[in-house]
Amino acid sequence: MYDNIGRKIKLLAKFLFGLEAVISMVSAVYYIFEGITENITGFFWLGLLILFIGPLCAWISTWLLYGFGELIESNENLSNAVENELVPSIQ
Repeated sequence: MYDNIGRKIKLLAKFLFGLEAVISMVSAVYYIFEGITENITGFFWLGLLILFIGPLCAWISTWLLYGFGELIESNENLSNAVENELVPSIQ
C-alpha cells in the first residue's frame, strides 16, 4: 500500500489534472450553450474564458503535488543507491 508512494502521488496529480480539466471543459460547454440558447452574451464569454483558462489553472494547480511526488521518488532512489553502495563495503 505504501510502496512506491512517490509514483502514486505523481499518478494522483495527473488524475486530478485530468479531472479538473474535464470538469472545466464541461462547464465551459454548458455556459457557451446557455449563452447561445438563452441569448446571454455574458455566459457565452464566460464559457470561452473557462474553456481556455480552466485547463491551464488545472495544470498549474497540480504542480506542487507532482513535485512532491517527484521529490519523494528521487529521495527514495538516492537512498537506495547509497544503501547499495555502502552495504557491501561495510562487510
